[in-house]
Amino acid sequence: MFLNAIPQLQVHIMVRKEQLTEYNYENHPPTANHATKYIEAEEGRNFAMSVRTDPQMARVQQDCVAAHIFFDGKHVGGSILETGRRQASQWFMRDCYERNTASGSTSEKYCFASLQTNDNPVGTAKLADYKDLGEVEVRCYWARKTAGTHTNDSQSTASQDVSASIPEKCLKGRAISSRASLGAVEQRAHKVNYANLKYPYGITPFAKFTFKCRSRRDLQIEDIIPRTPSPAPLEQRDPNTLTLEESRELLRRLLQRKEQREQKQQIEIKKEGQKIKKEGQKKRERSETVEAEVDDEDEGGIVVTGEGPARKRGRQSTDSGVEIVDLTAD
Repeated sequence: MFLNAIPQLQVHIMVRKEQLTEYNYENHPPTANHATKYIEAEEGRNFAMSVRTDPQMARVQQDCVAAHIFFDGKHVGGSILETGRRQASQWFMRDCYERNTASGSTSEKYCFASLQTNDNPVGTAKLADYKDLGEVEVRCYWARKTAGTHTNDSQSTASQDVSASIPEKCLKGRAISSRASLGAVEQRAHKVNYANLKYPYGITPFAKFTFKCRSRRDLQIEDIIPRTPSPAPLEQRDPNTLTLEESRELLRRLLQRKEQREQKQQIEIKKEGQKIKKEGQKKRERSETVEAEVDDEDEGGIVVTGEGPARKRGRQSTDSGVEIVDLTAD
């Protein structure tokens, strides 16, 4: 990564001496002194920070570039390049964070790790404290060496909790499952000496490079890289291209579908037979029904209907004691 205004200054993340691919961050276009890129962070992989300068950058021979490295906004070391001296090295690669102790010093390798979250409330932590979560940043300052050295890291805002878990609410919906972290502590006998510096042009960095560390899945979720296409179904592939295991799986699927179709047909046939049986029962019940009702038109007469032969109806005469039989019913 480099800035258009300062193309001689280049910063990269290296894994196994190979530069990681850098993806553009469309939501944060580069400015004159700040560039941002995405990189794919593979969990458990060690990495190193590479910084390269050029003597043409320096105003005077005494000018140096002090490059400081930050994980999640926390300082984790850095180096100085004597940019103004043409004979001096114009490149460094740092792969660990060094700290002095009472008996010597410690070294912790830079590595990628999964981001550990918890369900705890945010509590006293401020969301602003986590705005740099999942980021590796290199801030470059113009400095000049002065006489002497010291063993106290004046930039030691480095935190022991770089790998600590954080409340999930601090993610604020961002797709972040990876981060830069520090590896196991290695004890060393010697101490680290730091150069005494002064900052003739101020303490504001003249260049910043931000790497957003994301897993491959995170990059796909944020549409930084294309999503992995789903493989074509076995049924749609050329049979000649199938492996033995794929052929067995395809045969198993076809047999399973055939069995399911046969079971479905048996169920449909059974349902149809039950339907026909029920309809036959209803017809027989209707044919045997005897309906009785009161004939309001006849005076107290009862009409019986059914399958039997018609019967003659008796009708009372209005004359007393005389019964009239209607012979026209037949």
